[in-house]
Amino acid sequence: MTRIGLGGVPAVLPGGRVSSRVAVATVLLLSLGCRAGPSPVEGSYDVYILGVPAATLEVDGDSYRIRKKDLAANRWGDWVSASVETVAEDDRFRLWGAVADLPARLQSLARIDWTSLESVGWPDAATIWLRYEA
Repeated sequence: MTRIGLGGVPAVLPGGRVSSRVAVATVLLLSLGCRAGPSPVEGSYDVYILGVPAATLEVDGDSYRIRKKDLAANRWGDWVSASVETVAEDDRFRLWGAVADLPARLQSLARIDWTSLESVGWPDAATIWLRYEA
């Protein structure tokens, strides 16, 4: 299982203020480049906001599935599905903060050669992904 930590997600702090964290996401992506099989992105990805599970994304070939958690109610929503071609237009697959478009851009992230890199600015230099080996 790949875990995605969201450091760039706005966090609700005591008093109701919203604070933007530094846009640094720690990701277990080394396994993407090392997987055997038809697609380097196949698998299950857990998304965390400030250490709390907030979503699960599953990729199986050209099929994507996601469920999100209502953090205020502490309740998981229903699974929703889409094909790889329609994920980019489907707002149900948008995440939060620096990785909002991650499901739609997962294929391009998987093409990065992590074997020679410790970190990557993706999709731009404002978001830094760190290689992490579990």
